[in-house]
Amino acid sequence: MFGRLIKAYRESIDNKARAANLKEVRLFIDSLRDLSDEDMAVVIAVTTVIRINLEEHGYLPRNLFFDTHLPAPNDLARYQMELNKLTRDFKRMKQPTDAVAAAVLSISLRCLNVPYLRDMGREMWEVLSRGFRYGEETIKKGEEEKGEALDPRVWAEWNKIPHGLQPLTSESSRIPTS
Repeated sequence: MFGRLIKAYRESIDNKARAANLKEVRLFIDSLRDLSDEDMAVVIAVTTVIRINLEEHGYLPRNLFFDTHLPAPNDLARYQMELNKLTRDFKRMKQPTDAVAAAVLSISLRCLNVPYLRDMGREMWEVLSRGFRYGEETIKKGEEEKGEALDPRVWAEWNKIPHGLQPLTSESSRIPTS
């Protein structure tokens, strides 16, 4: 009897965690959906710049999002927690675009690491891909505003979708993934 009680308690906690996960990712996707395609391009560009910067400084493994073999789930969870902290730091510094970009990276990792979130990750990247048509223009404008060239990898990788999160719709199948 005691064993069944513990099992029921664990299942209850798992169900609550699952529901919270689904709700949080859904809210984020819905907030992205409200952005214009041009704003989505800014999110994609900033996400790429932040990801490459984190990779270059050793905070994320290079090619983490595009390798067909993911690190261990515990490692992915650790990277996600670090990205969540970075998101909070950007919010505290009143840098909302950087916060959204760091959240895109974090949620992408979560969707790769948690099987029941994978389809939502694909949906998120389908929404994000609306900005691809303005990507080059946005990056060029970012370089002009910054007054210097961005890392060449930004130009090479801004339109890449993380492996495993490619949208499944026929419209998004025309989106480059590598």
